Amino acid sequence: MRQTLRLSAQKDMDYIVTANVGGGNGNTDGGYSIALYAGTTMLGQVVAGQAGAPDTTIDGTYTNTALRINTIGLADDVVGLPLELRLGKSKSQQAHFHYVRLRARQL
Repeated sequence: MRQTLRLSAQKDMDYIVTANVGGGNGNTDGGYSIALYAGTTMLGQVVAGQAGAPDTTIDGTYTNTALRINTIGLADDVVGLPLELRLGKSKSQQAHFHYVRLRARQL
């Protein structure tokens, strides 16, 4: 799933995407992938069970996860491009997302 946001990429920002992931219908586990883009440039990504991110399980429970991006030193050609949030699965079954939020604050 992709959603273009009403925000554009800016320098010296702290972007935080939070979500409840996992759970699901019929005890499926599709994992999760959450990424924030500015145009075609990926600013950051979090994936279930990778690089210290919480993993999901097939037992139907949800877990909280977060993606934090600091844009100090963001390239000039990316500044002003629309932000796009991308949600996907990282495992073979269906992924589930709840309460996805983006917070942005000036550093």
